[in-house]
Amino acid sequence: MGTWRDRRTYDAAASAVAGTLADAVEVVIPQPCAVCASGRGPVCRVCRALVHRWSAYPVNVAPVLPHWPSDRICIASGPYRHEFARLILAFKNGGRLDTAPVLGRALGRGLAALLRDVEGQEVKPSRSRAGHAPVIIPVPSSARAFRRRGFVPSEVLARRATAPRSGLGAVPGSARLQVAPVLMARRRPMRAVLDSRVRRAVGQKGLNARQRSARAASSMTIGMPGLAGVMGLRPDLDNRSCILVDDVATTGSTLRESVRAVEDAGGRVVGAVVLASVRLPGKNCSMFSESHPTDG
Repeated sequence: MGTWRDRRTYDAAASAVAGTLADAVEVVIPQPCAVCASGRGPVCRVCRALVHRWSAYPVNVAPVLPHWPSDRICIASGPYRHEFARLILAFKNGGRLDTAPVLGRALGRGLAALLRDVEGQEVKPSRSRAGHAPVIIPVPSSARAFRRRGFVPSEVLARRATAPRSGLGAVPGSARLQVAPVLMARRRPMRAVLDSRVRRAVGQKGLNARQRSARAASSMTIGMPGLAGVMGLRPDLDNRSCILVDDVATTGSTLRESVRAVEDAGGRVVGAVVLASVRLPGKNCSMFSESHPTDG
Protein backbone atom coordinates (compact mmCIF):
# COMPACT_ATOMS: atom_id res chain seq x y z
CA MET A 1 0.00 0.00 0.00
CA GLY A 2 3.03 2.25 -0.01
CA THR A 3 2.08 3.50 -3.47
CA TRP A 4 -0.78 5.57 -2.11
CA ARG A 5 0.43 5.97 1.49
CA ASP A 6 3.48 7.96 0.41
CA ARG A 7 1.33 10.32 -1.64
CA ARG A 8 0.14 12.27 1.40
CA THR A 9 3.05 14.75 1.27
CA TYR A 10 2.46 15.36 -2.42
CA ASP A 11 -1.29 15.67 -1.86
CA ALA A 12 -0.75 18.38 0.75
CA ALA A 13 1.61 20.27 -1.57
CA ALA A 14 -0.78 19.94 -4.52
CA SER A 15 -3.68 21.17 -2.39
CA ALA A 16 -1.67 24.23 -1.31
CA VAL A 17 -0.64 25.01 -4.92
CA ALA A 18 -4.21 24.61 -6.16
CA GLY A 19 -5.46 26.98 -3.46
CA THR A 20 -2.81 29.57 -4.36
CA LEU A 21 -3.68 29.33 -8.07
CA ALA A 22 -7.39 29.70 -7.30
CA ASP A 23 -6.66 32.85 -5.28
CA ALA A 24 -4.58 34.23 -8.16
CA VAL A 25 -7.35 33.57 -10.69
CA GLU A 26 -9.87 35.23 -8.36
CA VAL A 27 -7.74 38.40 -8.32
CA VAL A 28 -7.37 38.51 -12.13
CA ILE A 29 -10.84 37.22 -13.08
CA PRO A 30 -13.29 37.74 -10.19
CA GLN A 31 -15.93 35.01 -9.98
CA PRO A 32 -19.49 35.55 -8.73
CA CYS A 33 -20.68 33.64 -5.70
CA ALA A 34 -21.43 30.02 -6.65
CA VAL A 35 -24.58 30.08 -4.51
CA CYS A 36 -26.34 33.42 -5.10
CA ALA A 37 -24.46 34.54 -8.26
CA SER A 38 -24.49 38.14 -7.02
CA GLY A 39 -21.89 38.26 -4.26
CA ARG A 40 -18.13 38.28 -4.80
CA GLY A 41 -15.74 35.39 -4.38
CA PRO A 42 -16.23 31.64 -4.71
CA VAL A 43 -18.77 31.88 -1.87
CA CYS A 44 -19.81 35.32 -0.64
CA ARG A 45 -19.81 36.18 3.04
CA VAL A 46 -23.59 35.84 3.46
CA CYS A 47 -23.81 32.50 1.62
CA ARG A 48 -20.76 31.19 3.45
CA ALA A 49 -22.55 31.86 6.75
CA LEU A 50 -25.69 30.11 5.48
CA VAL A 51 -23.70 27.10 4.26
CA HIS A 52 -21.96 26.89 7.63
CA ARG A 53 -25.37 27.03 9.33
CA TRP A 54 -26.57 24.03 7.31
CA SER A 55 -23.40 22.01 7.94
CA ALA A 56 -22.46 23.03 11.47
CA TYR A 57 -24.11 20.05 13.19
CA PRO A 58 -23.37 16.71 11.49
CA VAL A 59 -25.87 13.93 12.22
CA ASN A 60 -25.99 10.15 11.93
CA VAL A 61 -28.36 9.38 9.03
CA ALA A 62 -27.91 5.59 9.10
CA PRO A 63 -31.42 4.95 10.50
CA VAL A 64 -33.14 6.70 7.57
CA LEU A 65 -31.12 5.34 4.63
CA PRO A 66 -33.10 2.33 3.30
CA HIS A 67 -30.08 0.44 1.98
CA TRP A 68 -27.49 1.27 4.62
CA PRO A 69 -27.25 -0.91 7.76
CA SER A 70 -28.75 1.11 10.59
CA ASP A 71 -26.27 -0.30 13.12
CA ARG A 72 -23.28 1.17 11.24
CA ILE A 73 -22.59 4.90 11.49
CA CYS A 74 -23.15 7.14 8.48
CA ILE A 75 -22.54 10.81 9.25
CA ALA A 76 -23.95 13.59 7.05
CA SER A 77 -22.47 17.07 7.44
CA GLY A 78 -25.84 18.59 6.57
CA PRO A 79 -29.13 18.26 4.70
CA TYR A 80 -29.19 18.36 0.92
CA ARG A 81 -31.26 21.50 0.50
CA HIS A 82 -31.22 25.26 -0.07
CA GLU A 83 -27.82 27.00 -0.15
CA PHE A 84 -25.92 23.86 0.77
CA ALA A 85 -27.43 21.91 -2.14
CA ARG A 86 -26.81 24.75 -4.59
CA LEU A 87 -23.15 24.95 -3.56
CA ILE A 88 -22.69 21.19 -3.98
CA LEU A 89 -24.29 21.31 -7.44
CA ALA A 90 -22.08 24.24 -8.47
CA PHE A 91 -19.00 22.27 -7.37
CA LYS A 92 -20.03 18.98 -9.00
CA ASN A 93 -21.76 20.08 -12.18
CA GLY A 94 -20.92 23.75 -12.59
CA GLY A 95 -17.15 23.49 -12.70
CA ARG A 96 -16.73 25.58 -9.53
CA LEU A 97 -13.70 23.81 -8.11
CA ASP A 98 -12.85 27.04 -6.30
CA THR A 99 -15.59 26.16 -3.80
CA ALA A 100 -13.76 22.99 -2.69
CA PRO A 101 -12.18 24.61 0.41
CA VAL A 102 -15.60 25.56 1.81
CA LEU A 103 -17.11 22.14 1.11
CA GLY A 104 -13.96 20.39 2.33
CA ARG A 105 -14.25 22.08 5.71
CA ALA A 106 -17.91 21.03 5.92
CA LEU A 107 -16.94 17.43 5.14
CA GLY A 108 -14.16 17.70 7.71
CA ARG A 109 -16.71 18.50 10.41
CA GLY A 110 -18.59 15.32 9.50
CA LEU A 111 -15.38 13.29 9.52
CA ALA A 112 -14.45 14.67 12.95
CA ALA A 113 -17.92 13.73 14.23
CA LEU A 114 -17.54 10.16 12.95
CA LEU A 115 -14.09 9.77 14.51
CA ARG A 116 -15.50 10.90 17.85
CA ASP A 117 -18.49 8.55 17.55
CA VAL A 118 -16.43 5.47 16.79
CA GLU A 119 -13.82 6.23 19.42
CA GLY A 120 -15.27 3.57 21.70
CA GLN A 121 -14.82 0.94 18.99
CA GLU A 122 -11.03 1.36 19.16
CA VAL A 123 -10.72 2.72 15.67
CA LYS A 124 -9.16 6.04 16.56
CA PRO A 125 -6.78 7.51 13.97
CA SER A 126 -3.93 6.03 16.01
CA ARG A 127 -5.53 2.56 16.30
CA SER A 128 -5.76 0.63 13.09
CA ARG A 129 -3.80 -2.47 12.14
CA ALA A 130 -0.31 -2.36 13.63
CA GLY A 131 -0.73 1.31 14.56
CA HIS A 132 -1.83 2.38 11.07
CA ALA A 133 -4.30 5.23 10.73
CA PRO A 134 -7.74 4.48 9.27
CA VAL A 135 -7.95 4.60 5.50
CA ILE A 136 -10.26 7.22 3.98
CA ILE A 137 -11.75 5.68 0.82
CA PRO A 138 -13.65 8.00 -1.56
CA VAL A 139 -16.64 6.52 -3.40
CA PRO A 140 -15.92 6.81 -7.15
CA SER A 141 -18.04 8.55 -9.75
CA SER A 142 -19.59 6.71 -12.65
CA ALA A 143 -17.46 6.60 -15.80
CA ARG A 144 -19.92 8.90 -17.54
CA ALA A 145 -19.78 11.48 -14.75
CA PHE A 146 -15.98 11.34 -14.61
CA ARG A 147 -15.70 11.95 -18.37
CA ARG A 148 -17.97 14.96 -18.06
CA ARG A 149 -16.35 16.51 -14.98
CA GLY A 150 -12.76 15.37 -15.22
CA PHE A 151 -12.52 14.73 -11.47
CA VAL A 152 -14.07 12.64 -8.69
CA PRO A 153 -15.91 14.97 -6.26
CA SER A 154 -15.60 12.68 -3.23
CA GLU A 155 -11.84 12.32 -3.70
CA VAL A 156 -11.25 16.06 -4.08
CA LEU A 157 -13.33 16.77 -0.96
CA ALA A 158 -11.72 13.97 1.05
CA ARG A 159 -8.27 15.43 0.36
CA ARG A 160 -9.52 18.88 1.33
CA ALA A 161 -11.11 17.56 4.52
CA THR A 162 -7.87 15.87 5.62
CA ALA A 163 -5.56 18.73 4.60
CA PRO A 164 -3.39 20.23 7.38
CA ARG A 165 -5.61 23.32 7.84
CA SER A 166 -8.96 21.61 7.48
CA GLY A 167 -10.02 21.93 11.12
CA LEU A 168 -9.46 18.26 11.93
CA GLY A 169 -6.44 19.14 14.02
CA ALA A 170 -8.53 18.95 17.20
CA VAL A 171 -9.05 15.21 16.62
CA PRO A 172 -6.11 13.22 18.05
CA GLY A 173 -4.12 11.46 15.35
CA SER A 174 -6.00 13.09 12.46
CA ALA A 175 -2.72 14.14 10.85
CA ARG A 176 -2.08 10.46 10.09
CA LEU A 177 -5.33 9.88 8.17
CA GLN A 178 -4.72 8.60 4.65
CA VAL A 179 -6.86 9.11 1.55
CA ALA A 180 -6.76 6.03 -0.67
CA PRO A 181 -8.67 6.14 -4.00
CA VAL A 182 -8.71 2.35 -4.28
CA LEU A 183 -12.46 1.89 -4.82
CA MET A 184 -13.33 1.77 -8.52
CA ALA A 185 -16.41 1.33 -10.66
CA ARG A 186 -16.40 -2.09 -12.28
CA ARG A 187 -16.31 -2.01 -16.08
CA ARG A 188 -19.39 -3.69 -17.53
CA PRO A 189 -19.86 -2.53 -21.16
CA MET A 190 -23.34 -4.02 -21.80
CA ARG A 191 -24.64 -2.83 -18.42
CA ALA A 192 -23.31 0.65 -19.19
CA VAL A 193 -25.23 0.74 -22.48
CA LEU A 194 -28.47 -0.37 -20.81
CA ASP A 195 -27.99 2.07 -17.93
CA SER A 196 -27.42 4.98 -20.31
CA ARG A 197 -30.72 4.21 -22.06
CA VAL A 198 -32.59 4.02 -18.75
CA ARG A 199 -30.95 7.26 -17.59
CA ARG A 200 -32.04 9.07 -20.74
CA ALA A 201 -35.58 7.73 -20.33
CA VAL A 202 -36.24 8.46 -16.64
CA GLY A 203 -33.01 9.85 -15.16
CA GLN A 204 -31.53 8.98 -11.76
CA LYS A 205 -34.20 11.06 -10.01
CA GLY A 206 -36.87 8.84 -11.55
CA LEU A 207 -35.50 5.65 -9.96
CA ASN A 208 -37.01 4.32 -6.77
CA ALA A 209 -34.99 2.79 -3.93
CA ARG A 210 -35.22 -0.75 -5.35
CA GLN A 211 -34.03 0.37 -8.80
CA ARG A 212 -31.14 2.32 -7.30
CA SER A 213 -30.12 -0.75 -5.30
CA ALA A 214 -30.26 -2.97 -8.42
CA ARG A 215 -28.10 -0.52 -10.36
CA ALA A 216 -25.47 -0.38 -7.60
CA ALA A 217 -25.27 -4.16 -7.07
CA SER A 218 -21.78 -5.59 -7.85
CA SER A 219 -20.76 -2.30 -9.46
CA MET A 220 -17.63 -1.69 -7.35
CA THR A 221 -14.24 -3.33 -7.09
CA ILE A 222 -10.91 -2.63 -5.38
CA GLY A 223 -7.80 -1.74 -7.37
CA MET A 224 -4.80 0.54 -7.51
CA PRO A 225 -4.88 3.88 -9.34
CA GLY A 226 -2.63 4.73 -12.27
CA LEU A 227 0.26 2.58 -13.42
CA ALA A 228 0.03 0.32 -10.37
CA GLY A 229 -3.46 -0.70 -11.47
CA VAL A 230 -2.31 -1.35 -15.02
CA MET A 231 0.38 -3.64 -13.61
CA GLY A 232 -2.29 -5.60 -11.75
CA LEU A 233 -1.21 -4.60 -8.24
CA ARG A 234 -3.85 -4.57 -5.51
CA PRO A 235 -3.90 -2.59 -2.25
CA ASP A 236 -3.43 -4.39 1.05
CA LEU A 237 -6.58 -3.63 3.04
CA ASP A 238 -6.37 -6.75 5.21
CA ASN A 239 -7.85 -5.90 8.62
CA ARG A 240 -7.47 -2.16 8.00
CA SER A 241 -10.09 0.18 9.47
CA CYS A 242 -11.72 2.04 6.58
CA ILE A 243 -14.02 5.07 6.37
CA LEU A 244 -16.05 5.65 3.22
CA VAL A 245 -16.53 9.21 1.91
CA ASP A 246 -19.17 10.34 -0.59
CA ASP A 247 -20.78 13.63 -1.58
CA VAL A 248 -24.54 12.99 -1.41
CA ALA A 249 -26.45 10.06 0.09
CA THR A 250 -29.94 9.29 -1.21
CA THR A 251 -30.79 5.69 -0.28
CA GLY A 252 -27.39 4.34 0.78
CA SER A 253 -27.26 1.71 -2.00
CA THR A 254 -23.96 2.97 -3.45
CA LEU A 255 -22.41 3.12 0.02
CA ARG A 256 -23.62 -0.41 0.76
CA GLU A 257 -22.03 -1.70 -2.44
CA SER A 258 -18.81 0.11 -1.50
CA VAL A 259 -18.82 -1.67 1.87
CA ARG A 260 -19.15 -5.04 0.08
CA ALA A 261 -16.18 -4.31 -2.21
CA VAL A 262 -13.94 -3.08 0.63
CA GLU A 263 -14.77 -5.95 2.98
CA ASP A 264 -14.37 -8.53 0.20
CA ALA A 265 -10.81 -7.18 -0.08
CA GLY A 266 -10.21 -7.71 3.65
CA GLY A 267 -10.91 -4.20 4.91
CA ARG A 268 -13.15 -3.33 7.85
CA VAL A 269 -15.57 -0.45 7.20
CA VAL A 270 -16.29 1.30 10.50
CA GLY A 271 -18.57 3.96 9.03
CA ALA A 272 -19.19 6.46 6.28
CA VAL A 273 -19.23 10.24 5.94
CA VAL A 274 -21.23 12.13 3.33
CA LEU A 275 -21.28 15.83 2.65
CA ALA A 276 -25.08 15.92 2.52
CA SER A 277 -28.02 13.59 2.85
CA VAL A 278 -31.37 13.80 1.08
CA ARG A 279 -32.93 12.10 4.13
CA LEU A 280 -32.49 13.21 7.72
CA PRO A 281 -33.76 11.75 11.00
CA GLY A 282 -36.82 13.45 12.41
CA LYS A 283 -40.28 14.43 11.35
CA ASN A 284 -39.33 15.30 7.77
CA CYS A 285 -36.83 12.52 7.09
CA SER A 286 -37.04 12.83 3.29
CA MET A 287 -35.92 16.31 2.36
CA PHE A 288 -35.59 16.49 -1.39
CA SER A 289 -34.51 19.88 -2.64
CA GLU A 290 -35.67 21.35 -5.89
CA SER A 291 -32.97 19.48 -7.79
CA HIS A 292 -30.32 16.95 -6.88
CA PRO A 293 -27.50 15.12 -8.66
CA THR A 294 -28.64 12.80 -11.42
CA ASP A 295 -25.54 10.61 -11.44
CA GLY A 296 -22.64 9.39 -9.32
